[in-house]
Amino acid sequence: MTILRTSRLHLIFLPLLATASTAHANGGFESDFIGWATSGYHVSGWYGTERVRVRTVKALFYTPELLVADGFGQLRNEVWEFFVDVTVQPPGSRFERLWYGVGLELYERRILEDGTREATDYMSLELALRAGYIWHPFNAGFYINPWVGLNVRVDGDSSVRVGDSTFAAPRLTPLASLKVGWEL
Repeated sequence: MTILRTSRLHLIFLPLLATASTAHANGGFESDFIGWATSGYHVSGWYGTERVRVRTVKALFYTPELLVADGFGQLRNEVWEFFVDVTVQPPGSRFERLWYGVGLELYERRILEDGTREATDYMSLELALRAGYIWHPFNAGFYINPWVGLNVRVDGDSSVRVGDSTFAAPRLTPLASLKVGWEL
């Protein structure tokens, strides 16, 4: 679990170091609807070139109740994320259309047991695979970015004791959502 505690600083500073000498670089920010739709938030900044960019994300969201195991509820997810994204566009083009990425996500979670309302906190480090499509509808800085992904838990608790029950944390988690952003 030591890696979980020391990863936060790496997730913040690695994007800056990775792109420090990038030519033709630009940046931007974006936000994902899943955070806002579940009474949380999602803020992301990115920096990169026409073909490669790095992103750092800070988010808080609640897993929809229909996706939480019976007997449990209010799965709160606070997460730091670091990604490297690549577009399939030729050099010299704008970072848009089809893209794919890989990243690490450090989760701090809280799960409640139904009935007793007892809660337990736990952490996980997850490898994240992503693919999406960036569209600039007004040929300006604003863009829309639907995406799909898969998270794989690589470190952290596989089961968590909550009151009299045990919550089994999934090894694989499929995800999908929609982001909007602005390219500077």
